[in-house]
Amino acid sequence: MGIARVPRAGVGRRLLLPMEVGQGHGKSETRFSQKKPFLFKNPNLNFQVVYFTATVPYLLLSVFLVRSVTLPGAWEGLRFFLEPRWDKMAEPKVRVQTFVILLLQPA
Repeated sequence: MGIARVPRAGVGRRLLLPMEVGQGHGKSETRFSQKKPFLFKNPNLNFQVVYFTATVPYLLLSVFLVRSVTLPGAWEGLRFFLEPRWDKMAEPKVRVQTFVILLLQPA
């Protein structure tokens, strides 16, 4: 088994990745494969895929937000969600539930 020389990764060079080869008598030989560590052969295409998957969820969420706010009765629902009802806060059942939630929370 010889010593594998790993060239520096740079423009026009491939990154050599180690892989196990052979099954001889309990010994395994490590060789270096010539595979590129990219999803696609074109590194620019990798950037395009990452850019697409990083921005599209935000675009979809903003479209859904605009659509949900424009539905009839949306403002009443938002007001109900955001305004606290202080009369409910005084009930003992709510206080016990709040205490249990805070007690069972991880530290």
